[in-house]
Amino acid sequence: MSKGFVSVFCIVVTLTMVSVPGAFADIIIVATESCRTDVREPDGNRHDSSKLSVRSDEKSAKSWIKFDISELDVGDLETASLTVALHQDKGGTRHFDLSYVKDNYVDNIDWDERSLTWGNAPGNNPDDLTALDPGKTTLLGTVDFADGVPGDAFTIDVLEALQADTDGIVQFVLHNSNGLLHFATHDHAEEAWRPFIEVTEAAKAKAKQPYPAQDAIDVPQTSVLTWTPGAYVEGLSPQHTLFFSDDLDAVSTGTGGVTINENSYMPAQALEYGTTYYWRVDEANSVSGWDQGDVWTFTTEPAAYPIPAENITATASSSDTDPENTINGSGLDENDLHSTDPAAMWLSSPSEPNQAWIEYEFDKLYRLQQMLVWNYNGMSLLSWHGLKEVAVEYSADGEAWTVLDHLSEFAKATGTNVYAHNTVLDFDGVTAMKVRIRAHSNWSAGVLDQFGLSEVRFLYIPTQARELSPGADSSDVDPAVALTWRAGRGAETHELYVGSAPEQLDLVDTVTGAPYAAYDTSPLDLQLGQTYYWQVTEVNEAELPARWEGGIQAFTVREFLVVDDFETYTNDAETYSRVFQTWIDGAGYTYPVEVPGNGTGSYMGHDPGSGDIMEKDIVHGGVQSAPIYYGNGGQSLSEVSRSFDTPQDWTRAGAQTLSIAFHGTADNSGQLYVKINNTRVNYDLDASHIAAEAWQIWNIDLSTVNGNLQSVTKMTIGVAGGSGIVYVDDIHLYP
Repeated sequence: MSKGFVSVFCIVVTLTMVSVPGAFADIIIVATESCRTDVREPDGNRHDSSKLSVRSDEKSAKSWIKFDISELDVGDLETASLTVALHQDKGGTRHFDLSYVKDNYVDNIDWDERSLTWGNAPGNNPDDLTALDPGKTTLLGTVDFADGVPGDAFTIDVLEALQADTDGIVQFVLHNSNGLLHFATHDHAEEAWRPFIEVTEAAKAKAKQPYPAQDAIDVPQTSVLTWTPGAYVEGLSPQHTLFFSDDLDAVSTGTGGVTINENSYMPAQALEYGTTYYWRVDEANSVSGWDQGDVWTFTTEPAAYPIPAENITATASSSDTDPENTINGSGLDENDLHSTDPAAMWLSSPSEPNQAWIEYEFDKLYRLQQMLVWNYNGMSLLSWHGLKEVAVEYSADGEAWTVLDHLSEFAKATGTNVYAHNTVLDFDGVTAMKVRIRAHSNWSAGVLDQFGLSEVRFLYIPTQARELSPGADSSDVDPAVALTWRAGRGAETHELYVGSAPEQLDLVDTVTGAPYAAYDTSPLDLQLGQTYYWQVTEVNEAELPARWEGGIQAFTVREFLVVDDFETYTNDAETYSRVFQTWIDGAGYTYPVEVPGNGTGSYMGHDPGSGDIMEKDIVHGGVQSAPIYYGNGGQSLSEVSRSFDTPQDWTRAGAQTLSIAFHGTADNSGQLYVKINNTRVNYDLDASHIAAEAWQIWNIDLSTVNGNLQSVTKMTIGVAGGSGIVYVDDIHLYP
């Protein structure tokens, strides 16, 4: 909190929001409404004065201030402060609280200075002279000051409130004072005294949305770094300075950067396995030079991955304790340190000295890199049960076995509760489905005749395609989906198989791509509502084996295509998202540019000056539908038309039916029709349906429609004769 006079400079801005390009782009937002409420008039208010009031006695008063921040990107905010100014002088030591109304409480968000009362004020607790409802409000802080004259200002940090906003409106409450205080209103005669919010959007100048994402793990060695540029690099050269290293200090201090114009960067060499890297992008700015970026970090993929325990089955020649204990993580803590609990290990029976074995079978073939070993970790002399000399064998089919080395030696366990693995056996990329460990001796030098292990972990090199998308059993998949996958390590090409049954997959293409590969399914002409199966085989003829078949996954194509579901339209004229800026009606529109209407008696959407343009109550699907007012001005023809910048193929994916949901009103009359390009199709059921106050589905058999349905550039909805309102929603294409 700071205290000081609010200078005219801060408030002479006549626009609601003014942005200044630069490292810190200051924006001033003036209050849209403010009002004081009084416990003595719970159903009235005090809008007849240019002052807000706060007091906490039997004459208690609280004041509300409202701001429209709908044009702010709250995710870009660096700072935000609210400034309020005294309307009348006040001596002595004073204080007041400032709170904001939470977005999950939206009652009475549309209040103005004549409608707000003690009883209906957002977040107020009308039974408490000082406090608000804690479930509906959040306290930002207390302002303390000593003495004050009119125009003295108090600035409070309100960044938390703005960052929590989801509806474009923030509401603040002045309450809980230690005496009567008066502040200036939003329409105070002294413009410089009016409440305002000042924000800085430094984040706009920064690079953001990094790929790999912040704190990403398992990042491929050959990744390209990308980011969204800062707002002010356009037209400059160079635009970016990038710092990239596995040394955090080097990146943080800006050592060794490279300047580039592209918002992407490919490291000169493949990144190291299992390494954490740091990077930062500084953005050029014609006003302030360079805007320093945030330091991002990611970790690359490991050289090898552990085979999940659920993909391994353990058996043994004999058991005093279960051999599954050696792969199920029992006895290991979160740091991979093993306990001395014998129930969490495997121990052979005493009946087979120097003949015990334990075997591991995987769910499929793996290219093995290493095996980590935690030997038998019994306390004291019990650790002597641990394996010493062993023969390790592997097999790809369970029939032919190969000895990895003539004899290997496992290190003795420590016999403590913090035992880390201390043997690493290299497999060097051999292909196996089974591994067997045969005991030749233990650490007792012949004193004990049992053999045991605590835990083993197999690490494998990923050779099969993974991270397939669409994921297994995905539904509602677009028929133009691209099939993507993360390539198996070492793959030179990828064979893609697709079919309508898992046992009937056809090779559709051989593609390349690393570390990710993709296939555009458009040539396959996937059909609506159908389930497909696919598989990727990774191929490298220079390796043995040369082919690694992946698992078969299924996905189901969505049931319909959307022509327009009317969900994306808003009241915002600037972004051309008003429905009548897409569906041109009889009136057209004038802002932000003038577009003439089609001259018919139609209005698309509710009156923009009366609230929501879209219909929110009479809805078929989603949260809104489109009202069409027709027959206006007594005209006998009313049409609204949408043009498609890219011609639409209404036959793709097996589409055969155009479906339109419509809802009438009781006084409606007239002939409903549509035009596809220039071909008119009348609604040929009972004409009274346009007056039915219920949703109806009009299905049009496209095989009966003349014209090129593979190149639809325009759709029109019209009513001939009569007048009224018809609501439309969910224009879909079905098979």
